[in-house]
Amino acid sequence: MGWKANYHTPVSVTGVVHTNGQTWHDMRKFTVASMRDFGMGKKSLEERIQEEARVAMEVFSETEEAFYPRELLLKLSSNIICNICFGQRSVA
Repeated sequence: MGWKANYHTPVSVTGVVHTNGQTWHDMRKFTVASMRDFGMGKKSLEERIQEEARVAMEVFSETEEAFYPRELLLKLSSNIICNICFGQRSVA
């Protein structure tokens, strides 16, 4: 009943959050450089996010009844990522 931890299986935890020292420094440096390559901190990234915010505002204003926004927010997030990676929106 419920979830039980399996202490017999070794788990290797890595990543920027779970490291420290020189490993953390190297991973952080790589992550920041990669994010900058994709447009983080540039005006074009801000414009892409603002475009998706405009789409969200249109949908919210057109909807007259209560709705669960999970699907819309997933599509908006996906569109931002696709726009950064591929240069165009993916989901209408």
